[in-house]
Amino acid sequence: MTQRLVIDTSVTRAAGNEASTDATASSCRDFLKAVLTICHKFVVTPEIQVEWREHRSRFASTWLTSMDARKKVIRIAAPDAEGLNERIAQFSQGNQLKAMAKDLPFLLAANATDARVVSLDEEARGLFVAVSAHVGQIRNVVWVNPSRPDEHPLAWLEEDAPIQDQRRLGYNPP
Repeated sequence: MTQRLVIDTSVTRAAGNEASTDATASSCRDFLKAVLTICHKFVVTPEIQVEWREHRSRFASTWLTSMDARKKVIRIAAPDAEGLNERIAQFSQGNQLKAMAKDLPFLLAANATDARVVSLDEEARGLFVAVSAHVGQIRNVVWVNPSRPDEHPLAWLEEDAPIQDQRRLGYNPP
């Protein structure tokens, strides 16, 4: 089953070439390669596209060209952030809001598609988890970090990137 994934530029910036031995670079590269070979698609808004151009690695640039050639890039209009911005601002403070603002376009795009974000940004993830108790629009968004082996990101992709409770921003363990 094809899922539409919103991939943060933190992943593309970190993705290394085949010779890279750095754990993060390798895991991001392997994740992107899996997205290319598995039937999933990449979601991009105009704002995300600008950020991608500024922060992608050479590997990610080649990957994006391959994704485009296979018609696996889904371009959508920028979703309206007005209401969500206000709700998040109600339950966060200045520095927290600033940290979340840079990742909000990814969250909005995920909300407008299949509710799946791929990002290395654990700080933003933690902040979104904290406000998700009060902001229902983001509770069901799945957040996957391809550099965390404990999250089994490649297996998740191969299993059709399901929405699993423990991956949701609003997950409350029993």
